Amino acid sequence: MPKKHFVKDLEQFVGKEIEDVFLVRDILDKNTKDGQEYLELIIVDLSGSQTARIFDNIDEVRVKIEKGKIYKLRLSIYQYYGNQLGIKILDAEKVTTYDVRDFIPSSQRNPQEMFNELKKF
Repeated sequence: MPKKHFVKDLEQFVGKEIEDVFLVRDILDKNTKDGQEYLELIIVDLSGSQTARIFDNIDEVRVKIEKGKIYKLRLSIYQYYGNQLGIKILDAEKVTTYDVRDFIPSSQRNPQEMFNELKKF
């Protein structure tokens, strides 16, 4: 599945649901101000990282998702408190086939050009 949606661009999808692959860097147990339990995940790709939250079926998700693994996530993107970006994970499916380059930051410059420049020193 070629990656179409990157973390840095998620704000463009406010009010929509999207589905794409992301690395889950971390998973934290949290509670809202009124005591509701939820999971906070840090999702990552080559463009950066973003916090996402799961409010429903927490026990099921806790067993299903491991940090450090790549998942196809169905996300609902929303705004709260005016301009804060919110991401709610609606579904997660572990994937085994992906392009590792989608998760490793790299230069936009041509590698051969950079190498040639380096050789001049």
